[in-house]
Amino acid sequence: MPGFSTSCALLNKLAAAIRSSSNIVVLAGAGISVSAGIPDFRSPGTGLYDNLQKYNLPFAEAIFDLQYFKKNPWPFYEFCRETWPGKHKPTKAHNFLSLLQNKGVDLIPFIIMHLELSLFFFGSNQRRKTIEGVYTKH
Repeated sequence: MPGFSTSCALLNKLAAAIRSSSNIVVLAGAGISVSAGIPDFRSPGTGLYDNLQKYNLPFAEAIFDLQYFKKNPWPFYEFCRETWPGKHKPTKAHNFLSLLQNKGVDLIPFIIMHLELSLFFFGSNQRRKTIEGVYTKH
C-alpha cells in the first residue's frame, strides 16, 4: 500500500512522544463530536442554531440564555432530553482521549469542547475543566 510505511512511521513517532510525555494538551473542536451526531452550533443547515424552529425561540441563542430560561425552561429541557448522553456513540477521537486517560497519561486539565455533554463520553475526571467559547457580534 502506498504511504503505509510512512503512516506507520508517523504513528510510531507519535506513540513514542506520548509515552515520553508527562503532560498532554488536547485542543479539540466540534469536529470530534459532529460525526457522533452531535451538531456544531453554526453550520448552515445542520448546525444547532439552524435547527431550533420547533422551540419557537425569539432568537436561536435563547435556548442557552438564562433570562429566557427563567421565563420558559421547556426548550432547554427538551433539547437536553434529545441530546442526553447515551443517545450518541463516542467517536474515535473520544475513544482516543479516553484511552490516554485509562493508560495513565496525565492530560492537562483543560479540554476545549463545543458541548459539555461530550465530556460524558470520557468518564469522570475531577481535574478536567471545560472552556466554552462565547461568540459576540459587535
